[in-house]
Amino acid sequence: MSASTSGALAARPDEVDIVGGNQAIASASKPENPTANQVSVNFRAFAGTQIRVSFRHSMSKTAMLFAGQGAQTVGMGKDLAATFPTAKAWFDRANAALGYDLSSVCFSGPDAELTKTENAQPGIFLVSWVCFELLKERVPSLKFDATAGLSLGEFTALTAAGAMSFEDGLRVVRQRGRFMQEACEVTHGGMAAVIGLDEAPTREVCAEAGVVLA
Repeated sequence: MSASTSGALAARPDEVDIVGGNQAIASASKPENPTANQVSVNFRAFAGTQIRVSFRHSMSKTAMLFAGQGAQTVGMGKDLAATFPTAKAWFDRANAALGYDLSSVCFSGPDAELTKTENAQPGIFLVSWVCFELLKERVPSLKFDATAGLSLGEFTALTAAGAMSFEDGLRVVRQRGRFMQEACEVTHGGMAAVIGLDEAPTREVCAEAGVVLA
């Protein structure tokens, strides 16, 4: 653990937990008015395990985070619509706003149709919104200080923050998805994610293959 991390731990009140995966592997109590040197935490780092440090009783702000494209899966939202009348109402409202049965694409696919950007983006927006609304319904005391999202999720975050209406947000991501789908169809090529390789040799391989590394 670095000195800066120890200092951060010392600055936090009450207790800290260090968690690897689902297993708590260390904890330490903060003495009254400590210095960085007064907080020491012994822990084992497991290979391939992400270590998360969480501070109890110190985080006073909550953020809502929304998913981006790639999170789609056939059947998403179907159980919610079947279980909660509120969810069913939002799916029906989305179908009416778009003028086609987006709910059916989310619930039944096929996968090739749902994966199309013009369907995936409004579909993910819709299911994310339904989950958000159900969370507020079932936890009336829920309060949050910020919203954020990955790419497409930024529009869900803006809608959740009240920057636009549900219908406007849905139509925006539908158009965004359509434009991106059109761009894909007129472009001959492909894209791949390279994970776990160093940048320098990856650039060499890409250069030899005549492809662009973004």
